[in-house]
Amino acid sequence: MARDYILRLIEQIATMLAGLLARRKAGEVIEAREDLENLSVRTSGFTLSELKNLAPEEVSRLLKRTGSLQVIKSFTVAELFLLDAKWHEEDRTSEELLPNYVHAFCLIVDCIETLGKEDLQHYRGKLELIMEKLGELKTHPYIAERVARIQTQKA
Repeated sequence: MARDYILRLIEQIATMLAGLLARRKAGEVIEAREDLENLSVRTSGFTLSELKNLAPEEVSRLLKRTGSLQVIKSFTVAELFLLDAKWHEEDRTSEELLPNYVHAFCLIVDCIETLGKEDLQHYRGKLELIMEKLGELKTHPYIAERVARIQTQKA
C-alpha cells in the first residue's frame, strides 16, 4: 500500500514537470517559471530562489523532516534545480547557475542508493553531466565526499 502511494506521487510529479515543460514550449515562459517556483514551494516549503541561498546541508536537513517522502522530494527538488538551470541557460540570463548544480548534485547523490537499476543508470548519467558543471567546486569537502561516493559505487 505504501509503495502504491509512492508510485502515485511519482506519477503526479512527472505530470507536473511535463506540464511545466509544455507551458514553456507553448511560449508561456513567465507562467512556467511561476509554476516551477510554486511546485518547489509545494514540495519543499520554499521557492527555488530561497533554497539556492541555503547551504546544501541545510536543504538536505529540511527535506529529511518530510520522513518517508524525503527521497521523492529530494529527487523532485533536484529536477526543479536542473530545469531552472536549463531554462536560464536557454534564456541566456545572467543568473548564477552553480547553486542549481551544487544542490541538484548533492540531493541526487544523497538518495541515489534507493534507486532501481534503470533509474540508477539514468541518474548516474545526470551526475556525470552535473559534475562537469561543478568545476573547482568538486574539491569542496562536502561535494568531494559525494564525488568519491559516486566513484566508489561505480567500481
